[in-house]
Amino acid sequence: MVTEKNLAAAGWRWPKESVESLDDYERKFVAFEFLPPRTLSYYLDRIDYLGFGNMHRVLDAGCGMGQWSIAMAQRNREVQGVDLNHRRVDLARKLASNMGVTNCHFHCAKLERLGYPDESFDGIFCYGVFMFTQMPEVLAEFRRLLKPGGRFYINANSWGWYLHLLKNVPWNRRPALRMIHNTMLRRKQNIVVTETWLRRQLASAGLSPIAITSEGAASFYANPPVTMPAPGYPPRCLGMRSIIETIGFKT
Repeated sequence: MVTEKNLAAAGWRWPKESVESLDDYERKFVAFEFLPPRTLSYYLDRIDYLGFGNMHRVLDAGCGMGQWSIAMAQRNREVQGVDLNHRRVDLARKLASNMGVTNCHFHCAKLERLGYPDESFDGIFCYGVFMFTQMPEVLAEFRRLLKPGGRFYINANSWGWYLHLLKNVPWNRRPALRMIHNTMLRRKQNIVVTETWLRRQLASAGLSPIAITSEGAASFYANPPVTMPAPGYPPRCLGMRSIIETIGFKT
């Protein structure tokens, strides 16, 4: 159950009015992304394992309600969170303010055309939204915004995730079928992402991956300083990888 008390126990100080304003779909989302096992400590451990800290300025591209942004703000000097959904950006701002997070700022914008100057960021983090965008354009924009040597993290849903939704999540079957349909029609947005396709797009954008693997497995460290928490999603369904994640640098 999503309550102010349960969220606080997980490390999130949501304003009472924000909790009360959630509709049914948003409550399902918040329950999945903010309640155990996805506590604030969980996100901090994920960032520490990944090695996405100690940077001056980080972009959370597709920040949603701000859970990753707020965690990254504890590990980096400044975080800019950007999302197309005005409602989620508003909730993220209120959550950060209520938690006293002052180095995290949220804006509404399309990832394909962000208004920041060239080479604005030391790192770009993109979790759970890449496949819903015009992906080649987004990668070109990420390259423009990264400083030389800047780090990127991107993940995307692959075949196993949509098979999982069809098999196990009845209320999400229609979106899964839409993504599969778009992929069969060879569209460029709202499609299933494969490793082969992603490698080609990264190469075309001039971004150099150092790992393309399953969600939760990548790290910029040779020997991560913490143990990796359990992945956020089922690793495979019917033998197929659910979530692909890639990390690398702008060279």
